[in-house]
Amino acid sequence: FKDRIFGELFSENLFMANGLGIGFGTNFQYLTNESQNKMYEVAEKNPNFATGLGQGIGTIFQYFNEPQRKKIISIIF
Repeated sequence: FKDRIFGELFSENLFMANGLGIGFGTNFQYLTNESQNKMYEVAEKNPNFATGLGQGIGTIFQYFNEPQRKKIISIIF
């Protein structure tokens, strides 16, 4: 199931990629550092996922602690 979601559905369905990005983005602060880094890697490869991830992170950005904010800003800029 995981391979199918992140494989064919993810690459062929922009809405699936965007929705997953939003979901991961709004829960970003609860992901491990390893998972957060993986989300950045996926976002670099898939613009629809990146859009969703940005929407999700942007929604909760104010709730991040200072180190998390600096990390996100350093990746973006």
